Amino acid sequence: MDCLHDGGGNPGLIGEYFNNTELEGEPVLSKLDRNINFNWVITKPDQSMNTMGFSVRWTGRLVPKHSFSGYIGTISQDSMRFWLDGKLLVDGWGRNNSAKRSVPVELEAGREYDIRVEYCKDTNGVEIVLGWNHNTIGIQDAAAAAAEADVAIVAVGDSERTCGEGIDRNSLELPGDQLKLLKAVYETGTPIILVLQNGRPITLEWEAEHIPAIIEAWYPGEQGGNAIAEVLFGD
Repeated sequence: MDCLHDGGGNPGLIGEYFNNTELEGEPVLSKLDRNINFNWVITKPDQSMNTMGFSVRWTGRLVPKHSFSGYIGTISQDSMRFWLDGKLLVDGWGRNNSAKRSVPVELEAGREYDIRVEYCKDTNGVEIVLGWNHNTIGIQDAAAAAAEADVAIVAVGDSERTCGEGIDRNSLELPGDQLKLLKAVYETGTPIILVLQNGRPITLEWEAEHIPAIIEAWYPGEQGGNAIAEVLFGD
């Protein structure tokens, strides 16, 4: 996992919250946020904040534990922009610009990258996210672990970001790099049990041809882990 810190070794980013849309004056609230992943559709950051027309600035540093080529980006229906080492990578400021964007990056392990994120509550946005993706590292680690195992149980499927009300799709395939993960484990020669956890139909052309054991668990609920384990062990 990569490390966010405030520049003084404390985990997270410094969040400065303003009761205006231009990040002006003294913040009404300053606090350390472990990450930027908020949903303010039915609440607000603090009782001292306006319900609408506020803004937030987060600053700190990102220190990757692995070198990687991947993507970094933001998600918001409101205005949002993001700088990495002083370079503006995402400019979603204003109603005519989208803050739902990801851009390719190459990051070095152990290097400290300055981060600055600005957000403005200026529409009816509900979500504020900063994230990054370097699935190649996870795929390599998973394949290496599978190569040493007697059987590989590969659990894939959907999340609230890929399936649900108001989420349209242009493909019924597994989202993201999940098929790449499955193929990498398959290439090790270790027998595979594929477990699907999803709330919609999924096309399984390659999967059905190459994987002899597939469990469709759908969204199995809070006891889903126990239920799937009982099926896997024949209990």
